[in-house]
Amino acid sequence: MMNLSSLIVIHESKENHPAFSGAPLFSPFRIQDFFKIETCLRNIWIGLDRSPAFRPELPAHFQYFRGADAYQFLLKLACGLRSKILGETDIFGQIKECWQKFEKENLSPGSVSALAVRHLKPWMQRLFEDTKDIRTRYIQGAGGFSYGSLVRHLFKPSPEDKVLLIGAGKLALSVAPYLSDSEVLLWNRTQSHLMPIVDELHRAKAAHVTVIESSDTATKEEAWKTATYVILCVPLDRESDKKLLDLWATRPKGEKPGAILHLGVLRRDAGEWNEADHFYCLDDLFDLQKIQDKLRNEHFRQARKACVEKTNLRLLGGPMTMPHGWEDLALFG
Repeated sequence: MMNLSSLIVIHESKENHPAFSGAPLFSPFRIQDFFKIETCLRNIWIGLDRSPAFRPELPAHFQYFRGADAYQFLLKLACGLRSKILGETDIFGQIKECWQKFEKENLSPGSVSALAVRHLKPWMQRLFEDTKDIRTRYIQGAGGFSYGSLVRHLFKPSPEDKVLLIGAGKLALSVAPYLSDSEVLLWNRTQSHLMPIVDELHRAKAAHVTVIESSDTATKEEAWKTATYVILCVPLDRESDKKLLDLWATRPKGEKPGAILHLGVLRRDAGEWNEADHFYCLDDLFDLQKIQDKLRNEHFRQARKACVEKTNLRLLGGPMTMPHGWEDLALFG
C-alpha cells in the first residue's frame, strides 16, 4: 500500500460554477485511476500518485490536495464539517455508497479501475473508521444533523397534513422518518426502489403510507393538487417540472396554502420553480442551519481538531492503537 504522501484529492465546487463535464483534465493521469464522488454541491476525485512534484493544471474553481492535506479534507468532508448543513450525516452515507458501487463495479482484475480499487481500499477503510470515531465522540451529541430534521423544523407537518415525497435515494430515505406524524404519499420512477423508505416509515410508526404506482399519472397529479407539502429529492427535469408547476398553480386555495421543497437544487439554478407559490430549496435549509449552528460551534471546533489529530496519526503509519514515542508528540504541538 502507498503511504499517505501519495494520496491525491481534486475538489470541484458546483456552488458558484457550472459542473465541469470534461474528463481529460488530470493529464497525465487517467480518469479511471480516480474514484469519483458526486453530490449536488461538489465533485471529488480521489487517487494515488508516486510523483510528489506533479500538480495538474486545473480551472480556478478547483482545489488540489495532496498527502495529509488530502486526507484531512476527506475526513472533514465525511464528518459533515464541510457541508452547508454543518455536521449532517447524509454526506457520509453518500461517500460509502459511492465507494461500494465503485468497488463492486471493479471487482474483476481485468476491469478498467481494478488497480485504483486495490490501492485506494486501505485508505477508504481508514477514512470510514476515523469518521465513525469522530462523529461518535464529538458530533452525534450536538443535536440533529440531517436534512430530515431541518425539513421537519421548516414545515412542522401535523397529523392533519398530507406530504408527497418524490424520489427514492439516500436523501429521501433520510427525510422520510421525520414525516411519520403525517399522511405520507410516495412516488418514484422505479416503484420498487421505494420499499426501503416504506420500511423506514413503518419503523417510525407512520400512521398512513401510500405508494403511488409509477405509471398512475392520474393519482400522482391528484396528489400534487391535494398534498399540503411536496418534497422533491430528485434532480431537475425541465420537461416534467413544467407540468408539475402547472399542477401546483391550479391547486385549490385552502386555509393552509402548502409549500414545495426541492432538495435537488439551489435557488440560483431553480429557474421556473422560483416563480411557484411557497417554494423552498436547499438554500432555505442552509439558512435555517446557520441559526442552529451558533448553538453547536464548540462541538464542531473539537471535531475539526480531532480531524487534524487523526491525520497526524495516519502520517505516523501503522494501526491507530500502535504506541508512539515522545518524539512523535511534535506532530500535535
